[in-house]
Amino acid sequence: MKKEATRLVKWLRKSESKFIHTLLWLPSFFMPVVWCFYKREDPNSKRYVQRNKCVSPSKKTLYVIRLNHPTWGLAPLEANIACCCAWAEKQGYLPVVDLQNLPTMYHENDEVGKVNIWERYYEQPAGISLEEIPSYPKVIYGDYSPPRTELFRFWYIGNPMNAHQYPALHQRYIRINEKMRGLVDDTASELGFSNGKILGVIARGTDYIPLRPAMHAIPPSAEKMILHAKDVMASQNCTKLFLATEDLDILKAFQEAFDGRLIYTNQQRFRKQDHLAIANYASDRANDRYLRGEEYLVVLELLTRCDCLIGVGCNAFYRAAARKNHWDYIEQFDEGRY
Repeated sequence: MKKEATRLVKWLRKSESKFIHTLLWLPSFFMPVVWCFYKREDPNSKRYVQRNKCVSPSKKTLYVIRLNHPTWGLAPLEANIACCCAWAEKQGYLPVVDLQNLPTMYHENDEVGKVNIWERYYEQPAGISLEEIPSYPKVIYGDYSPPRTELFRFWYIGNPMNAHQYPALHQRYIRINEKMRGLVDDTASELGFSNGKILGVIARGTDYIPLRPAMHAIPPSAEKMILHAKDVMASQNCTKLFLATEDLDILKAFQEAFDGRLIYTNQQRFRKQDHLAIANYASDRANDRYLRGEEYLVVLELLTRCDCLIGVGCNAFYRAAARKNHWDYIEQFDEGRY
């Protein structure tokens, strides 16, 4: 029965009807609503207003975006922040991203409360830093409990009625900083991104396989991805394949299959570890957490420089799809969900 239901959903997803796609999207929307009833809110997470004495009372109200997701990578953080920025602007507020005072997977042990992780990789959406907050007369600090912050995201992401709205707001609010732009350009040049047509492949592995996260896409096997990548490369006349994966075993499989046509970055990769999220995988290299974010963001940006894209339905795939308005070919693997 489950297999038949999966086939039906796959068939319905191919429909061009917005009504059908809206029905398929509704479970994803109601999930955070249900969480609001069953998950306990952090009492310290509630929204509050701070009023400051400042020189210019005519300044606009600030909305400080706070997220409490210490195991989230940059792609899901971007998605939530982009949606929160859109909401803030709709209310007439100026958004400020605060990834300093709550832990993230990119903080070293002594950096929480001292370093704004967002500003290490990105520009502030409105050009206003945390240090400038006292100069504004009214500051609203947003909720940060997961059920509340998730509601911001699901108003935009996945909703077929917002299919064109979400990429526009993501491109508007999410801007990498000058240092990261230079690093991406240098890496693209080293890998030869300007020569030939490139297929980007997003192969999610490691913790996805043993943890089987609920409502997340089931990744196909490396062998299946390789076979399909070869077909797409042939049909789209791609000369290179850019592989985005954090899984060392998947990389080795692609190296054997594509040899000289494969390009990839030198980011740190892992083999899957049972019962452990990848954010908690141990590493003994210096400044590891910052470097993980830097390496991951370079990969995310390079995906948007590919001509074609295939991959498992994860945040990296949705991020790449939102950052580029035209692909010669784009396809999401559909193996069902956990």
